[in-house]
Amino acid sequence: SGRTVEYTWQSTLHLHERADLTLGIDHAQESATIDDGGNPGWGIPPTTPVDDRHRTTAAFAEIKTEPIDNLFLNGGTRWNDHSVFGYEWTWTAAAAYHIPSSGTRLKTSAGKAYRAPSLYELYEPQYGNPALEPEVGNSWDIGFEQDVCRDRVTFGSTYFRNRVSDYIGFDMLSWTYDQVSGVKANGLENFVRYRPIDDVTLQLTHTYQHTNSMEAEAAPLAFTPRHKGSADLTWRPCGGPVTINLNGSYCGHVNTAAGDGEHLEAYTLANAAVSYRLTKQLEVYGRVQNLLNENYEIAPNYNEYGRVYYVGMNVTF
Repeated sequence: SGRTVEYTWQSTLHLHERADLTLGIDHAQESATIDDGGNPGWGIPPTTPVDDRHRTTAAFAEIKTEPIDNLFLNGGTRWNDHSVFGYEWTWTAAAAYHIPSSGTRLKTSAGKAYRAPSLYELYEPQYGNPALEPEVGNSWDIGFEQDVCRDRVTFGSTYFRNRVSDYIGFDMLSWTYDQVSGVKANGLENFVRYRPIDDVTLQLTHTYQHTNSMEAEAAPLAFTPRHKGSADLTWRPCGGPVTINLNGSYCGHVNTAAGDGEHLEAYTLANAAVSYRLTKQLEVYGRVQNLLNENYEIAPNYNEYGRVYYVGMNVTF
C-alpha cells in the first residue's frame, strides 16, 4: 500500500504584453508499506515487511514570450532535490512559428527529464534493487501542423528522438529490477483533427516508434509497442456547461523479451467521460475506463483492470 501527498505553489508574472514568467515550488512525500507473503509453491518464504518513505522538493521557472509576431518561444528549468538521490537539474525549450497566410505552424522542442526509482523498485523484498540510480533522459522533436477547409480540418506530423541513460527494467533471469546503460527511441506521430461544427471535435492519432537498448542495437526493447493509435470524440452541446468525451485506443503487440519472438497480443480499449461545469470555479465529472471490459495484459500474467468507474470534482481558486 502506498500514499503520495503533494503541495504546489505557482504564480505567473506578466512581465510584458508578450512575455509571462511562471515561478513555482513543489514538495511531494511518498510512503509505502510492502508486505510480501512469498510464494510457497515455488519455495519462496515470506519476507520482512518494508516501511519506507521518500521526499522530493523542487523549484521551477518558465518563460513564454512572442518576441516578434507569430514566433512563440518557451523555456524552463527545474531544480529537484530528492531525499535519497540528491540534486538534479532538468530543462525544456520549445519554439513555434505560425504562418497565417497558409495556416501552417512549424514547431520544435527539446528537453532533459529525470525519474528517481520508485519505492517498489528499490525496496520490494523479492524483486527490489536498492542499488538502482535515477533515470535521466534527453529528447527532441520537430514537426508541423496545417489547417485546411477553412480551419475545419487540421493535420500534422512530428518526428521525435529520445535517449534514457540508466534505464530501469526488469531482469527476467535474476527476477529483480535492474539497469542498462541506456535505451533509445525514435518515431513519427501523425494526427488529423476534424470539426464538423463548432461544438464537435474528432481527432485520430497514430504513433510509430522503434525502441531498443543501446547495449543491443538489433533487438527491440521488450514491452514497447511499435504501433499505437487513438480516436477521440469531444462534444459540448450548444456550447453549454456539459462536455462529453468518447475515446478509443489501440496498442499493437509487444515482445515479451528482446528478440525472443514471444509477444503479447494487441488490444483495443474504449473510455467515456462526461463533465458538468456548475460555476467558473467548480466542475463535476464521471468517467468509465475500459468501457467494453476488455481482458488484456501489458506484462505476462499480469491482467489489467476491467471496467472501472470514477466520479470527482475539480475546484479552481
